[in-house]
Amino acid sequence: LDEYVESMKKDQKNIYFFVATNPTASKQSPFLEPFKKSNIPVIILGHHIDEVCLRNVNEYKGHKFINIESNYEEVSQDIGESVEHDKSNGIPEAEITPFSLWLKSELAPTISKVKISRRLTHAPAVITGEVSSSMRAMLAMVDQAQFEAATKNQSLEVNPNHPIMVKLNKLRKVDSESSTM
Repeated sequence: LDEYVESMKKDQKNIYFFVATNPTASKQSPFLEPFKKSNIPVIILGHHIDEVCLRNVNEYKGHKFINIESNYEEVSQDIGESVEHDKSNGIPEAEITPFSLWLKSELAPTISKVKISRRLTHAPAVITGEVSSSMRAMLAMVDQAQFEAATKNQSLEVNPNHPIMVKLNKLRKVDSESSTM
């Protein structure tokens, strides 16, 4: 941790981490996209229990531990710039709200909120929530009722510039039966 703190940007407030039991998968995570651009280091943890430890410690040398799976408002404190919606190639501005409402309806009750992502550049979407994926994995092993509660009321962050989302929006308008999830 001392090395991490020494390598932090001058005005960086938080220590960012991510739990991935597979090192290859961790490097491909869409949650890392904004960190790669900003050169903010992220600690990759290899065990789900590591997150429990960091959450209990909460901070180190005045820097709060933040899971990069957290909502963008919390993660973006140190990142600075966010991704803009490309109105010329992405989903048209007038269709963003109907598309978001349709996604929310199709994915209920697991997804309770659909937001336009300000962090994604390459991935079509990510799911965020109050409970990270590693904590959900631990809950699935320990307490099925808590796991089910943790998998409700999650948010879907959608990249409106991604070709998959653009095509899904078009399909939704043209053939609602085929686009039903």
